[in-house]
Amino acid sequence: MLTKIVGKMTVEKEWLEKKLKSLDSSDRKQLIEPKLNTLPLTQQCALLGLNRSNLYYKKRENKKAATAFFKQTINNNGFPDKVVMDKSGANYASGSRYFLHPLI
Repeated sequence: MLTKIVGKMTVEKEWLEKKLKSLDSSDRKQLIEPKLNTLPLTQQCALLGLNRSNLYYKKRENKKAATAFFKQTINNNGFPDKVVMDKSGANYASGSRYFLHPLI
């Protein structure tokens, strides 16, 4: 009897894991229930395949600050000979698209 229950729960868990993998992280993040006392946040994140730090990350863009930063950097150091843009998204996230894009 116990073996049958464990087997059923294993099949259900594997089915859920497969379905969760099809969701992007922002959708999985919405499934988190911070006030749920019976399942801690760390365990919820582990079950959903999320890093707990993702819960606290909020995307913010500040075009004015990014532009001021790049202008000040170029004023202090001169315009770079070469600008390397990789596919990591860091250049986009830094705001370089606001200031450097029209120049390259």
